[in-house]
Amino acid sequence: MEKEVDIITLCKRLIELTKQEMCAWKDTSEKNRYKLSLKNGVIEIYHYPQVQILQHEYYEVSLFDKEQIRYATYKGDFPESEKFKTFRTLYNEVYELLERRRRRKIALLFYELENKEVQK
Repeated sequence: MEKEVDIITLCKRLIELTKQEMCAWKDTSEKNRYKLSLKNGVIEIYHYPQVQILQHEYYEVSLFDKEQIRYATYKGDFPESEKFKTFRTLYNEVYELLERRRRRKIALLFYELENKEVQK
């Protein structure tokens, strides 16, 4: 019999592992959307920022199976809700992880330039 896990529990585990840099999150072609490919499927998190006055920001977490078929999407759209807060925390952790990776790559370029004479 398979164990059951809710989306909040899954996201809290992802937050822990992302903080430890143990998740290989990737940018997608869509702005504000990140994905994590695992053996049993894919997890995507998406942030919809407030663009218009009457529209409020929200977060979505979508789950895909091995065949890339979406089987669930969860929306955190009320700022005081646990879903919103958890999804926001996960999104921010993923964003920060990817930024750290970018800065490390930039540092490699910088140190290469510092330690070598730049070729013309």
